[in-house]
Amino acid sequence: MIQPTRAEDRAASMREAFDRQFAAAPAGAVLAGERFLVIGVGGDMLLLRLSQIAGLFADRRIVPMPRAASSLLGITGLRGAILPVHALGVALGYPPASARPRWLVTLATAPLAFAFEHFERHVEIARDRIVPRADSGRGHGHLREAAPVGGDNLSIVDLPSVAAAL
Repeated sequence: MIQPTRAEDRAASMREAFDRQFAAAPAGAVLAGERFLVIGVGGDMLLLRLSQIAGLFADRRIVPMPRAASSLLGITGLRGAILPVHALGVALGYPPASARPRWLVTLATAPLAFAFEHFERHVEIARDRIVPRADSGRGHGHLREAAPVGGDNLSIVDLPSVAAAL
């Protein structure tokens, strides 16, 4: 058996060190995060998961309809489809807003839109920062998690859960 030379040992050691650098997470790497919209509903700031949303729209015309559900505002046309629009705040148990909500999101999983009063911004939050809520019954049970944004701990709205309850 041929013994490796000192140069071969050094080359093998350098290859292993090089490979380890690519296998390890970069220094200062941020944990994989989830993206959210920060919105305002009934005076509270809430989070909506981008993965549950197909689109965000402003100032869409909503045609009033006879109300089968207290949260139903009417219908709107978006991207060639006619969708029912529900007031997100009312669906979560807030009193009806005094003015027509300006913003609406369409669901990724259902032909449905939710309207709300304020859109603040888009944020990305590390998954390890998302925690279960102690009072998950709030918001008719649709606010089961929370995450820090700025100095506040904001509730995360489970939009498919809200849609299923309508």
